[in-house]
Amino acid sequence: MFDATTAARLELPDLFDWFHPPALDSPEIPDRFWQYVRTDGPIIEAMPHLGPCWPWTGGKNTHGYGWFGQSMTAPRWLFEQVFGPIPEGCEKPLVPDHLCHTFHPTCRSGATCLHRACVSPLHLELVTQRVNVLRGNGVKPWRRAWDAHVARLVTEVSNHGCV
Repeated sequence: MFDATTAARLELPDLFDWFHPPALDSPEIPDRFWQYVRTDGPIIEAMPHLGPCWPWTGGKNTHGYGWFGQSMTAPRWLFEQVFGPIPEGCEKPLVPDHLCHTFHPTCRSGATCLHRACVSPLHLELVTQRVNVLRGNGVKPWRRAWDAHVARLVTEVSNHGCV
């Protein structure tokens, strides 16, 4: 989990006050961004303290994620405006995971998923790509991971002459 302790270990500024949303009138966040954000989305029952989703009403990519600018998803762009750049140089790169999607039991994956369009920085957690995929509600990503794990074990055992 990426929290204040992890931020301290990575020597990031102490910007992780997860219970107060960023100021909507911040000069670093342009009006052209806010014109595509609704702040009255659904509140996830498992996480009411994080407030409502902020659905992106602007353009979306083929996977349903809001798109802002030339080369970045809207959730990632706002996350970096609020908390600073996502740290590079980690052993495994970190990506923002939508907690509102992860903890919504009936949410289905796909381009129509409401949570993929959420840009609330309070609903994002930095995790590895593997963790992000395993948390997904798609075509049983845990099953694909388990099958790959079993295949590695079988290969390892057979390479040692145990099979």
